[in-house]
Amino acid sequence: MVNINPVQDLHGQESPYPAGGGKNLLDPSKISIFGSDASHYNIHVEYHDGVFTFTGTASSTSENAAFNFCEYADASLSGKSYVVQYFEKTGIGTVKNVYGFRTESERLCAIVLDLSKNQTVDFSIKVSVAETLQSSYAPYENICPISGWTGMQLNANGTVIPISWQTEAGTVYGGTLDVTTGKLTVTMAMRSLNGTENWASATANGHTRQRVNSVLIGIKQITGGGQTPNLISDIYPTKTPNATYAGTVGITNQQNSADLYIMDNRYDYVGSASDYKTWLSTNNLKVVYELAEPVTYQLTPTEVATLLGDNTIWADTGDTTAEYRADTKLYIERLTAPDSADMIADANITSGQYFMVGNSLYKATANIANGSAIVVGTNCTRKSLSEALNEINA
Repeated sequence: MVNINPVQDLHGQESPYPAGGGKNLLDPSKISIFGSDASHYNIHVEYHDGVFTFTGTASSTSENAAFNFCEYADASLSGKSYVVQYFEKTGIGTVKNVYGFRTESERLCAIVLDLSKNQTVDFSIKVSVAETLQSSYAPYENICPISGWTGMQLNANGTVIPISWQTEAGTVYGGTLDVTTGKLTVTMAMRSLNGTENWASATANGHTRQRVNSVLIGIKQITGGGQTPNLISDIYPTKTPNATYAGTVGITNQQNSADLYIMDNRYDYVGSASDYKTWLSTNNLKVVYELAEPVTYQLTPTEVATLLGDNTIWADTGDTTAEYRADTKLYIERLTAPDSADMIADANITSGQYFMVGNSLYKATANIANGSAIVVGTNCTRKSLSEALNEINA
């Protein structure tokens, strides 16, 4: 048996959050003001919501008044030849340059001003630290890309066996493969969200969450607000529903539903979700989650020569377990439950909506009123989970 696990790029960090990965690597949570140098010129520095503000009356004249203005909590940006730039300057004062993190031990960022004695200084800037020169400012984003598998390289006692399931199952983000029977069991699904979904704002305890209903089709639901769902995303840490209501940045599945909730402190205000949808349109969110009912596919069985005793078997997709088998029958039957003849809608169903009856998934081809009969071929079609996900992500 071979495990198939999703892959998340942690950018060399031990944990995905925070790990960086966006264009701007300057993490606001690691910034503190370094004010002693600025005070030499009678300038005060503050930092709020990604903006550095410089105020005061210059105590001396200098065409190149250079001083450190912020300190970083660690050396993750130091000595890597990153490009330090400033953007979106507003107010009074002449900024000539910003620089910093030049050596492996330097954790300071400095600014160069053109000052005249008794000059009023009152301006704001945003600072970017990036791998390459940027044409415009980008906020810090914790982006840790998630990828799946369309096949594997199985190494059995030194023999490499390529196995592909792209035709049958597409990209798989989690599951298992019994190579000798060809049974591929998919236990995780992926949704990519781009802002076209029906997002809305939900406010509680003074904080606003972004909500989109019924997008995690087939998810293994949690039953309480204190539980953590088995899902990951490429942007947000996974939280409990209760935690995100408290204003903690994160992503969660609302209990007893397929609804997705997100808390992003940049959009923590009462109002519509339009701003968040605009951001999603250029920063697609990928969510990988556990399925309540695994989906199975039949692949071509693969003979793997295992020996009595020790075997060395591994795959690039995850951990493996192996056992000696004799006279194995190589077959698998894809199970499907029969449609019921007396299915009745217990709520209004809109044409195009996916819905479950028992363990079976359907897609409405017409509006179905509450209490009306559900008839395959008349007002709905039966769908496999993989078909539904492919249609949604198309």
